[in-house]
Amino acid sequence: MSTPGFAEMDQMEKDAQTDIRLLVECVKCQLDNPDALKKSLVALATLFSIHENGKVFFRKAGGIKFLVELLTTSKHREVKGAVLYVMACAVEKNVFSQREMSSDSTFTYLKDLVAAPYSEMKLIKSALYLIMCLVANNSHGQMMVRQSGCLQGLLHLFRKSMPSTEDYTFSSSVSESSSFKNKNDEHYKDLWTSVTSALCICVNNPQNEENQRCCATIFPYIFKRLKNISDLKVIRPILSLVSLAVGNNVHNQERVVCSDGIHSLMSCLFKVADKAKNNPTYLALAGQIAGALGSCIADNALNAKLVGKQGGVKIFLQLLDIKPIDIETKEHIIVTLGFCVDTCEENRKLFAEENGFAVLAQHLVNEEQEDFNKAVKFVLKTCVSADQKKLNATSGKASDLFNALIKPCIQFDDLDGNAEQRKMIPCSGRLEIEVEKLAQNQKLLEQKLEAVSCVQASETAVEKQLPSFTPNKEIAVMETEDKRLLKESGAGYYSKNLQYEKKEKMKWKKMRKTLALTHHLTKLRCLYRNPSGNLILNKKKALTLLKIAVYTKNNLQNVMVRRKP
Repeated sequence: MSTPGFAEMDQMEKDAQTDIRLLVECVKCQLDNPDALKKSLVALATLFSIHENGKVFFRKAGGIKFLVELLTTSKHREVKGAVLYVMACAVEKNVFSQREMSSDSTFTYLKDLVAAPYSEMKLIKSALYLIMCLVANNSHGQMMVRQSGCLQGLLHLFRKSMPSTEDYTFSSSVSESSSFKNKNDEHYKDLWTSVTSALCICVNNPQNEENQRCCATIFPYIFKRLKNISDLKVIRPILSLVSLAVGNNVHNQERVVCSDGIHSLMSCLFKVADKAKNNPTYLALAGQIAGALGSCIADNALNAKLVGKQGGVKIFLQLLDIKPIDIETKEHIIVTLGFCVDTCEENRKLFAEENGFAVLAQHLVNEEQEDFNKAVKFVLKTCVSADQKKLNATSGKASDLFNALIKPCIQFDDLDGNAEQRKMIPCSGRLEIEVEKLAQNQKLLEQKLEAVSCVQASETAVEKQLPSFTPNKEIAVMETEDKRLLKESGAGYYSKNLQYEKKEKMKWKKMRKTLALTHHLTKLRCLYRNPSGNLILNKKKALTLLKIAVYTKNNLQNVMVRRKP
């Protein structure tokens, strides 16, 4: 299908303007016929959703003022709902139309509409849609929605329409109208979700601290209810509202703690984590809970310490260890984990004690997305930069894994593209390996599997090639001195000493094992090059997989990239 030219586009715009003009005339002529008037308004809204320039023409022609007058004078509820919907379509993503309609009188009318005791559900939904379109990306609209009292009306509607739970009874201070008796019905859940979405837009994009503080007044109510809610359709909107109302707001972070919000979110996280092992839906919900916690503890040492005391670091690492896990969920958990360890020394200790280095090393190897890897390396740098001595004292395995695996990766990134320094990167105490520049496009998974399998195939060959161990001069002198002492003690120069032989065998066995590891590393080229000499696996990836197998004492099959089914 060919793209329309400029002439055709001009003709389409002219036709759209003609249709809009005719529909407006039909609306004016059918004021006494509610059914025909509703159909004309719906057709007008459809044109606005198709033709963006039609919104500009409609505003310049005085259409918005006409709709406001029709809304205030009409006595039919169905017509009012249709007018609200047309107004929302006319101002959606249109800055000038938003400014013209963002007046105190408009928001006061919408407040009275959503707060009316017996308003119909369809009418309230249309009003909520108009509020969202007026406030989205409009700081002036966010200010007007607060000053007019419309935001307070939305908060009241949020409490009044929130789905109930079996274990919770409404406070006597919250009045229930007859229109909200069956709040657990799906239609009422959708209404409550729309209210929550409107509140989210009022506090975010752009961020509005005054509106965030207003929304913080319902934190005690939210967190008290959150402990007893099991419906995912109710939990998710609450988490979104909490994340946006707390984000970059120190005052609201303190309100969360005062409202026992950290404890409520952690309790909810533990309940969901039990089901997340076998259910991807609950795993994604756990990531969303972690994201809400991240907003509550970002740059806040006291809140981060509180999350760590309640087992936050441990549960985050356990969730990261669940497979399969999608990238979005991993990002939520990693970012929150970074907030935990960034400002709290106790959490860094917990991270080391819970073997966090090994867990993140697995994701650092298996995941190739750049933003995710940056977040992982930020957590690793934070945990070792200030507390490396304490880490060595508390966790020997974590320290060994860091020195052999993670430190080279961090140093590689810190070189800032210096080609001369990138040539030689220390990978162990004895060996320095030339590291080539990482290729942007990795090879196929089948090629990686074939390359990694070379590690197992080469173990036997390398063992056969190891030379017989010959003690050095120091060991020979030590052996002569021991035999001299035995002779002087009367045991005889050639007498057999079983304890001495056992000690020497264990010493030689240990040194042969060290020599074998050295030969494995020096034979690295056979791990990533096939017999023809073509590169089939990145050097850094091959070395990393080998070291994980050595330092975590696992089978190499557990850490290599598996073949797709």
